[in-house]
Amino acid sequence: MCGTTTTAAIHADSTSQGSFRSTTFCFLKDFLNLMNENAINCGITNQPLEILDMIVDYMDNSTLLALTVTCHRFYDHLKPNHLEFRFMRCDIHRIHLWKTLQDLPLYASRIRRIELMPEAEDPLLGIDSVVEMIEIDADDEEVVVWPYAMQGTPERTAKASSALASLIRGMHRLESFLDRTDISLEVVYSALKESRPNLKEVHLCWLGLNQPPQPTASLRYLQNLTSFSINSQFSDSSLDALRDLLIDNCPLLQDIYIHPNCDCGGFRFNILWLFQQGNWHHLRRLNIGRNISLWDFDVGYDLETDELITIVSDFLRRHPMLECLWFWRNNMLRPRCIPPDAVPKLRRLMFNGTSDHTQLSNVVPIEVAEHLEFIWTDIKAEDSMSHIARMAGLKSCVVDAYDPTTIASLARAAPQLEHLAIHREYDRFFEAGVSQYNKPIYLMR
Repeated sequence: MCGTTTTAAIHADSTSQGSFRSTTFCFLKDFLNLMNENAINCGITNQPLEILDMIVDYMDNSTLLALTVTCHRFYDHLKPNHLEFRFMRCDIHRIHLWKTLQDLPLYASRIRRIELMPEAEDPLLGIDSVVEMIEIDADDEEVVVWPYAMQGTPERTAKASSALASLIRGMHRLESFLDRTDISLEVVYSALKESRPNLKEVHLCWLGLNQPPQPTASLRYLQNLTSFSINSQFSDSSLDALRDLLIDNCPLLQDIYIHPNCDCGGFRFNILWLFQQGNWHHLRRLNIGRNISLWDFDVGYDLETDELITIVSDFLRRHPMLECLWFWRNNMLRPRCIPPDAVPKLRRLMFNGTSDHTQLSNVVPIEVAEHLEFIWTDIKAEDSMSHIARMAGLKSCVVDAYDPTTIASLARAAPQLEHLAIHREYDRFFEAGVSQYNKPIYLMR
C-alpha cells in the first residue's frame, strides 16, 4: 500500500526524467521487500540519501514513521531531517526560528502542519503570567487595552508575523494551519493564499484574551479547504466573511465546526444561510455550537414552521455523505427535520432541547436510527427506550433519566449498548435498580 501511493505521486512529477523514474521504482521495490522480511540484506539501504529524501517527501506521516523504524540507517537520517519537521507547534514570536528556516528552504518545505499557540503556553519559554497594558479613560478608570503574553508587544508581533509570512511562502507541502494566538495575523493569511495550494485544514481558536481579532480579514484569504473550524468571538461582519468562505470559496469541505465563544447575553447568531445555501458533496462532519440558532432572535426563539423544517430536511438530503451531526444549541432539530431517506451514512448524532413530550422516534426515524453507533440527546429515557432497542448498531448512548429503574430498564431493553451515560448527578443513583447491569454507566456532570 505504501509503495503504491508513493509511486503514483512520484510518477506524476517525474514523467520527463526517465533515469529518476527507474531509480524510484527500484527503490520502491526494495522498500516493499524490506517491509516484508529482508530488512538487512535489502538494497534499499544502499541508495543515495538524495533519492531517499525525494521519495519520502511524498509519504504521509504514518508511512514515513513505518519506514523510519525499519532500520538504524533510516532512523538516524529520517527522524532529524524529516519526522521532526512534519509538525511545528510554537509561539508566533519565535522570530529567530522563522528566519533560520528561511535559510533552510529544504527543511521548511517538509513542514506539513503549523500550530501557533499563545506565547504564555509555549513550553520552551516557561511563561505562566499574562501582562496587561493599562490606560486611563476619561473617567479616570483603568481600562485594559492589550492583554498580551510577556515579550509579545504589538511591534514584535508585527515583526514575527512578517517573518512567518515570508517562511510560509516556501512551505510547499503545508497542509494544516492552526491559529490560537488571539492576534490579528492578516499578513500570514495573505501568504497562505498566495502560495499554499496544498493547504487543506485551517483551525481558528481565538479566545478573546487580547482585544479580539475579528476574523473578517483573515477568512477572506482562505479557499478550497477540506476541513475548517472556528471558535471565536463573532460580529455581523465576521459572519458575512464566514458565509463567503464556506458557501463560495470552499466547495470541497468535509468537516465544518462553528462555535462562537463569546457571552452574547442571550443573543444567538443566526446561521440559517448555512442550511439554505450549503451544498458540499463531500461533507462528512458538521458541528454547530451553542450560540448559533436557525432562527433570528428578534423573530422569536421558539418559532417553528414548515418552511424551516423543509430547509433543514432539504439540507440533509443534499448531504448523503454525512457521518457525524452535532447540534449543541437547543431546539435545532424538530420532528420531521430528518427525512427517513436522508443521511444513510450517519453514525453519530447529538442534539438537545426538544420538547419534554417528544418521542425520540419523532425526531430520528428508524430508517436513520438503525445505522447510528452513537447518540446524545436530552430526550427522557422512557421516551427513547423502545426506539433505542431497535437500533441494532448502537454502541454508545447519552440520555436523560430521573431514576435508576428507568436506566436499568433501558439497559435490559438495549443489550447491544456498550456505554451508557445519563444527564443526572444524584448521589444515590447507583442503587439496587442498576446493580445488575454489568456494563459502564456514566454520570454526565
